Amino acid sequence: MPAVTSLKKSLRILILAMLVSTWPLAQEPAPEQAQEPAPELIGDAPLTVARVSDLLGRGIPSARLVGMIETHGGEFDLTVEDVVRLSKSGASIELIRLMARGTEPAPGTGPRTREEEIAGIIEAALSQPPPPPPSPDALTFKQALRLHRRGMPSDQLAAQVAEKGLTETPELDQLLEAAGKGLPPNVIRAMAGGGADPAVAKAPSVETAPIQDPKASKVKEADPKEEEPEEKPAERRVELQRPPPESQDRVWISSIPTGARVLVSPARARSEEWLDHDYLVGRTPLSVDLGPGDYNVVVQKEAGEFEKGLLPAWRTFHDTTTTRSILDNADLTFDPASCCLPGSLSGTVDVHAVGSDQPRGVIGDQFDGLPPYLFDGEKLQILRVKRSAITHAMKMYSFRKNAGQSRVLIAAFVPAEGDPLDSSSLTILPEGDPYDAYLTAPALDYLSDQTDLADLAAALGFERDHLGAVPAHLRRAGKAILHQQIEGGVRLVAVAVEDYGRLRLTDQTIRPVDPFAPPPTVKKKRRTPLPPPPPPLPALERTVVPGLGLPRLSIDNTSSRGLGLMFDDGQFYFVPGKTSREFVIDPGAYDVRTISQDPRHAGLRGRLHFSYHAKYSVTF
Repeated sequence: MPAVTSLKKSLRILILAMLVSTWPLAQEPAPEQAQEPAPELIGDAPLTVARVSDLLGRGIPSARLVGMIETHGGEFDLTVEDVVRLSKSGASIELIRLMARGTEPAPGTGPRTREEEIAGIIEAALSQPPPPPPSPDALTFKQALRLHRRGMPSDQLAAQVAEKGLTETPELDQLLEAAGKGLPPNVIRAMAGGGADPAVAKAPSVETAPIQDPKASKVKEADPKEEEPEEKPAERRVELQRPPPESQDRVWISSIPTGARVLVSPARARSEEWLDHDYLVGRTPLSVDLGPGDYNVVVQKEAGEFEKGLLPAWRTFHDTTTTRSILDNADLTFDPASCCLPGSLSGTVDVHAVGSDQPRGVIGDQFDGLPPYLFDGEKLQILRVKRSAITHAMKMYSFRKNAGQSRVLIAAFVPAEGDPLDSSSLTILPEGDPYDAYLTAPALDYLSDQTDLADLAAALGFERDHLGAVPAHLRRAGKAILHQQIEGGVRLVAVAVEDYGRLRLTDQTIRPVDPFAPPPTVKKKRRTPLPPPPPPLPALERTVVPGLGLPRLSIDNTSSRGLGLMFDDGQFYFVPGKTSREFVIDPGAYDVRTISQDPRHAGLRGRLHFSYHAKYSVTF
């Protein structure tokens, strides 16, 4: 039975691969309209694809050509492009099917019997390699069509379909309908099981759709009480993969822990569209092909034991001394800029009371007023709550991708309790050192020098010992979070690898808001003199280098103390004392400030602009 099933599947794929086109197949003309071909047009030589196409153009009906092939045979090696041309010329389904079978009877044998015809079909089918089984992350037919509508290049889409496969082989009418709507032939061939175009390089298994200019679609407001269909996770082991090679124009997205879902939407997408399944690109770790532009990236972690032990409840005016109010059946958002009372992404929230003696920990009474995870540079933190339980935790980042630029984005789901750099936290990080190659670049040698590391800690305002675990965390996870208790809140500094030899740093001060605190007293405003403007940055020297690509910045630090440049988008470049370093810079205009223990260089500010194909140098 398995052999019969495989044979039937091979037969079906063969026929599907050959019977598709971007035009509806022409109908066979009525018998009274058929014209008898001139004898000199027919001949007795085996037909070819070009010969059949020529005869169709001369008005020979498909029925007559079918008889000619059955009598004289033919030498055919049909491609999808051939089918397109034949169908446009008026070839019938029967003619194309016969040509796809590759009939080639011996001269003089005449028409084949039914048994011989079936034998020819079987022989042609068995000559085709069996299609590989679909991968766990195989696409559905609708997902493939959606990627085409969103502007994914046809060669990349065909390569993905050939690599990942489809969950089910589409029917012939589905392929014909898609072809009529403009689906390219190479994609149709891949869908029908014929593989990708050999001229197209095989796509990496982690490659996903390029989201260059997707058309924003209207999404129906989801009812928070409506049960969301449970996604069946792929039964595969998620292994940590190496980041993309140096200077590769791609985006690497990972998370702590790995296995989180990633959704990438254009920056102009409305908030209710951020979690649209159309924007799902895969699970971490993965590499994404993104064109230049601004994006929202949502990293979605499924609830585990930590989330199951938490109750999404806060203090409200409806509470008594023994109750708390649960915010239920909604996507709750936490904005670090106005911390930390939750808002709602879906528009409506169910509120009901719960006794304070229940066993789960109440979020509103823990974490010093913060949400359950530390902020690490995200724009929003989101908790999906259903039936009084957290089902998903999410982080949403604002993301800019420049042409020719590699980017690394890592979402760290670190509980907002304890020291995130404690040595015991290394046990929850992935095994191995996948980001070690990034940190061994010469521009980051200060991370392995104790004197330079102490200088960096002083410039950032941290104790030297607190920075000691940062290099180990960067090697294991690509990101490290430093926290510092301050009056009325906490300071969070997230350090992340950013391409080879670069770091990205975010410095946030979070002060939780007490909704029951008395309003602040209004003090009479006094006119105070404006503070003097900060000293300006030294002037940049610019040299145009045709063909250089991304701009380069050389920093010469003549001081004995380390100096760092902080860009307003998080780019961070540190140069130890008495050294020079060259860095690859993201093109654009930025507000830049310096950090240093040298009073001559501390607090300098200015606006700098960097363009492609140019080198810049500055001396401090």
